[in-house]
Amino acid sequence: VADAVEPGGSRSFDVASVVAEVGRGDCTEYAVLLAALLRAVGYPSRVAFGPLLIQAKGQPIIAAGHAWVEVWRDERWRAIDASPLAADAGVVTLAVPVAWLDDEGPGWGLEMFGVLQRMPKRISVR
Repeated sequence: VADAVEPGGSRSFDVASVVAEVGRGDCTEYAVLLAALLRAVGYPSRVAFGPLLIQAKGQPIIAAGHAWVEVWRDERWRAIDASPLAADAGVVTLAVPVAWLDDEGPGWGLEMFGVLQRMPKRISVR
């Protein structure tokens, strides 16, 4: 997925078939496509949403909204992130899940309104 999808924030909340066809998106598109592919080969998976704490070497910590995948394996949910940020060796990240989607069908973008309501308004790092 990381090689098949080009980073680009101009897309929003596409279903997996559109992501595969367009080949462009942000973290939500990477996550939706990866979850669909995992399910297609028999791995239960879901898309997780929440704040992502990011720290590049020598830089202050910042937070941003993010989407990634959780796959059920070895009797627990394990996080997998196909977005380009996950591959940057100079960046330390911590994802904090606040909501999950088990089905990213055609109306899944509407569910995002509820997800956004659950996102923290402020994050303090001490």
